[in-house]
Amino acid sequence: MKTIGKIFLWICSALLIIWMVPRIVRLASLQTYSTPFTLYSPIIDGFVWRADTEDKFALEDQQGNIYRGKDSDTLLPLFYYTDLAVRGKLPQEIHGKAITVDDIKLNRVVEMSRPSEINKPKRPVYLLMESVPEREGELEDAEYAIICRKDGFHVYKMEENKEDATLTSDLAAKTAGFAHPAVLVAGNPSHHKSYDEGYLMTDSQDAVWHIKMANGQIVAENFGTKSALRHMMITENDNHRTLGFLFGEDDSFSILMPDGSVIPTEVKCNPLKQSIMVVGDQVNYTIKVSDNDKEKFYALNSDDFSLIDTMERVYPDDKNIWDYLTPLRMIFTTSTDEYVYPRFRLL
Repeated sequence: MKTIGKIFLWICSALLIIWMVPRIVRLASLQTYSTPFTLYSPIIDGFVWRADTEDKFALEDQQGNIYRGKDSDTLLPLFYYTDLAVRGKLPQEIHGKAITVDDIKLNRVVEMSRPSEINKPKRPVYLLMESVPEREGELEDAEYAIICRKDGFHVYKMEENKEDATLTSDLAAKTAGFAHPAVLVAGNPSHHKSYDEGYLMTDSQDAVWHIKMANGQIVAENFGTKSALRHMMITENDNHRTLGFLFGEDDSFSILMPDGSVIPTEVKCNPLKQSIMVVGDQVNYTIKVSDNDKEKFYALNSDDFSLIDTMERVYPDDKNIWDYLTPLRMIFTTSTDEYVYPRFRLL
């Protein structure tokens, strides 16, 4: 028994060393690094970012040119439109498109996704908000929820914690052909938006469905089978122009339109391992895809989502001599998921 106890003690000690020593060394030698906020400028047709100067308004472009003073905001008029409008410097036209403050607000798009938001335990319970509230623009608390099971959809009235047989059978009829169980589900049951589009769902045969509550009745639409998907995002922007973003198993990124049609783009992203940020307006979309090694920017035309330009920024190597002296390490968490369990990494 003594021998077994000693072996167990040595194993525990080794695991503790593998876990704690690299962690302590890493914290002691950590060097912070950040990258500047970057957008595509429709004025100079290139990417610009905050310059590393004493001038807090200065912007820098890909050629190294520095634009100083408050007038540097004119390079991004659809982003800094509020200040420019007050100063009377908002352009009336960009690339043949009329520009007004109301149009800018209507067409502004900001969407983000991180791997940790996807790689986490999921509960197959989804709140059904009313898409057509009594007062326009004032979303109400959800009264019903959909529970996705292998035998089909079940609609529950939450106040009574009881299944609504009528709505369940109605949903079953409207989703006839849905190959259960649901594989991917995308929705945003929140009041922090102007309207609700319910959920995008894929079944086990890769068909994309759109399900929502409207005037107390469930509405379901089958958009047909798409290529295999890793992830979906529903978009509920004020201009109602798009319905969602689709991320394919081949790292493709596509735009799902309200009529179910799909517009492919040249953006590449694996949302299970990479973060994505989309900032759009009526002229251009700037899309940032980043991971632990680099970030890549794509500029798309807002009309047809065709590629305009790309830019890549590689992060500096943050390894030091201590990383090579302690190559084997044990960690319990990562930035790409919300699971906690021991994992061994070899640098």
